Amino acid sequence: MKFFRLSVLLIMIVLYLFIRKLYAVYIPLAVVITSAVMTFGLLAMTTAMKVTCSVIPPLIVTIGVCDSIYIISIFRKNRQNQDNVKKAIIQTMEKCGLPCLITTVTTIMGFIALSFVPVVPVREAGLFCAFGTAACFLMTITQGIILLSFGKNGPAGIKAAPDEEDSKVNRGGDIYHKIMLLSSTLN
Repeated sequence: MKFFRLSVLLIMIVLYLFIRKLYAVYIPLAVVITSAVMTFGLLAMTTAMKVTCSVIPPLIVTIGVCDSIYIISIFRKNRQNQDNVKKAIIQTMEKCGLPCLITTVTTIMGFIALSFVPVVPVREAGLFCAFGTAACFLMTITQGIILLSFGKNGPAGIKAAPDEEDSKVNRGGDIYHKIMLLSSTLN
């Protein structure tokens, strides 16, 4: 649990440094905490919580943050072109809902495959990691989207002209602008 808390704190700091938006920190954090509570609740109800516990927290942190950040990054891109938060959320889910679902289903299937291993801790870890993955997805598309919807309507901000972005990168602008320029180029 010490490393779980440390990893969550480190992820929060890195998310804020790279994205510079407070909602990019609290939405993944809310998803991770809710998914962890759901998974450990099921684990406490069904088993004696043996060796399985050490595998689940890092997995939940990784999957919960990845799904949330993917949705947040697409939302930010859609929000620049929309005055209405709800329309931006709808466009975001149209674009990334299916890819998130597919990655979640394939990850769940991989963890369920571990349930056929005769070693009990590995079998339990596979089943509970599959549940944790499903919980992360459900919390991301429900709780994460609900939290995104609290944004204000209106212009999200003035988009910089391409010349200005290029000049910032050429002048050696901060790392945030370089990463945003690279991510927009890749997409």
